[in-house]
Amino acid sequence: MKNIALLFALVPAFIFAQYNRGLIPRASAEKGISQKIGYTNVEARWSSPSVKGRKIWGELVAYDQIWRAGANAATTLEFGTTVHINKTKIEAGKYALFVIPSLHHGWTLILNSDHAQWGTYNYDPTKDVVRVNVIPRRRMAIAEDLSMSIDQHSFIHGSVTLSWEFIDLILPFETDFVNTLKAEVKAKSDEALDNAKWATYLQGADYLEELNVEIELAKTWLNQAEKMFKAVKSWDDRYVSKTYVEGHLLWVHAKLLARSGEYIQALEAAEKLKNMKNNDFYSRSFNQPKVDSMVDNWKSIVKK
Repeated sequence: MKNIALLFALVPAFIFAQYNRGLIPRASAEKGISQKIGYTNVEARWSSPSVKGRKIWGELVAYDQIWRAGANAATTLEFGTTVHINKTKIEAGKYALFVIPSLHHGWTLILNSDHAQWGTYNYDPTKDVVRVNVIPRRRMAIAEDLSMSIDQHSFIHGSVTLSWEFIDLILPFETDFVNTLKAEVKAKSDEALDNAKWATYLQGADYLEELNVEIELAKTWLNQAEKMFKAVKSWDDRYVSKTYVEGHLLWVHAKLLARSGEYIQALEAAEKLKNMKNNDFYSRSFNQPKVDSMVDNWKSIVKK
């Protein structure tokens, strides 16, 4: 009897769930996007309402009240690895995104740990993991449908942009790219064949230089790559020529010298690169303009 009573108690909840789900697609279409920033996959999902000639901010969406950042179920952001937002550590996982618009001061973007909720009806501020004050950016062209984009600015820096009507709201974040890169470089080198172990250390040094972070570690990795490369006993030019790698090593060396303020030595290394025989690295159409441009910049610095 208890089991039967429990079954009947659950029936109304089941019926309501079915009724709430419905058979016809909702007017505000469900949308989603994903983008990899460095090693971090970022995904956004939302229901997209349309302007339809209405005044959005201050009327359809009230000022100084929490808004679901879309329609229907809460809009969500999911991060595949740990990220930092406004200097707050955000663990990998899925979060609800909420917005508090304002007429006279900055707007508030909120990530809340309860991502599986409908709108803001069960919003609990104690579950907020971060609140960020942002200044809305005025759009030149109307965004008729609420949209979101995920943009990569570097391997470390990315942003999520919510656009609707004449407003863009931008949420910047930072990935933990460098620490992940450290682990990846060692793991990939350990896995590689003896004649290819140099490759990940060279790539890692190049990435660190481009990001202008941990330059001393980049120099250590470059030295490691050079030692491993010199120890290679057999070479297969079908994949990449030996002179190309020699040029790449020399170019990363030159860039790291420049990062340390040693521009004269950097120019000497670059000149050596340009004068190398059978120089597959410098002769490549996508490398030569970059090399020439950076060398010109170093020369202008030395002349000052």
